[in-house]
Amino acid sequence: MALVTCKECGAEVAGSAKTCPKCGVSYPGGAGQFILWRKTALTGEMYAVQITIDGQPAGEIKKGGSVTFDLLAGDHQVDVRGGGLSNSAVFQILDGQATRYEMHFSAFGILGGGLKLKPA
Repeated sequence: MALVTCKECGAEVAGSAKTCPKCGVSYPGGAGQFILWRKTALTGEMYAVQITIDGQPAGEIKKGGSVTFDLLAGDHQVDVRGGGLSNSAVFQILDGQATRYEMHFSAFGILGGGLKLKPA
């Protein structure tokens, strides 16, 4: 487990800590947001897309929707799956910043297009 320096008091804490045991500040190693937006497209619109972040189920997104996740600073992996298609990406969360991704079913669907996932 990696140690990080608390942004408030300077104590060394676990990178996965949600609070500093010394000063009590939230997300001592920093945190930010991951925003996933599903672009509306006719292809695949009837399918809900399941979202997994760092191997843990995180929710689902339907056509034209968006979801926001508060995550610890650092590298994370998102996996999306729906309509028999899937994709994944590794992204970085920086303290106090939002990372935005867009996803959509391509016009060709399972005939070679697939479920697209890219930075917005």
